[in-house]
Amino acid sequence: MTKQEFLEKLAALLQDIPAEEREAALEFYRGYFDDAGEGREAEVIRELESPEKVAEQIKNGLKTGLGTDSYENAGSPYDKNTSSRPVPENYGSYEKQPKKSSGWWTFGIVCLVLFIGIPIGIPVLVTVFALALSALVCVALLAVAVAMVMAAGFFAGIVFLVVGVARLALAPGVALMFCGSGFICLAAGILLLLLLMWVIGRGVPACWRGIKWLCRKIFHRRGGARA
Repeated sequence: MTKQEFLEKLAALLQDIPAEEREAALEFYRGYFDDAGEGREAEVIRELESPEKVAEQIKNGLKTGLGTDSYENAGSPYDKNTSSRPVPENYGSYEKQPKKSSGWWTFGIVCLVLFIGIPIGIPVLVTVFALALSALVCVALLAVAVAMVMAAGFFAGIVFLVVGVARLALAPGVALMFCGSGFICLAAGILLLLLLMWVIGRGVPACWRGIKWLCRKIFHRRGGARA
């Protein structure tokens, strides 16, 4: 039996204990083999006898709740200058390496990111917002201007046509001139109506796409610079 087979068998036998205890046990015995060295795996397996016996010791230790003291006192780890390592008689809860709390590091990194990012991020966001607002205002003003000129064209066209028809009997030449001017104004109004429809239907979506493109460029560049 190899080290890997031993550990796999042990893991299968420990499926009925809490996952945290199982992982701690496997980690301990993995270190047990590593401390002994690659050439002494067979010797370690002979000392441990079988995965079944080790699993039984672990479960008995968990049932009796002897804690880590009984496990620590059961023997010392393999050392390169020694030839044996006692097998623990009872395996309660395993001695876990204390993990250094990374909370302060995380807090410090967050503070640093905020300290650096806020002075940079706020002006960027204000700039993007100002550009977006300016673009939308320009489109809105253009639409209003086109609408006003279009309304003036329609109004002038109607007035010219009414005056032309009214003077058709008195002064046919002048009447025709007024009617022609009215038709020209109406045609200009129709063209401006088409332009207004284009501004609303195409200009606003194009402006929105431009704003999104600008935001992607700005934030993608900042992300690339941080990377």
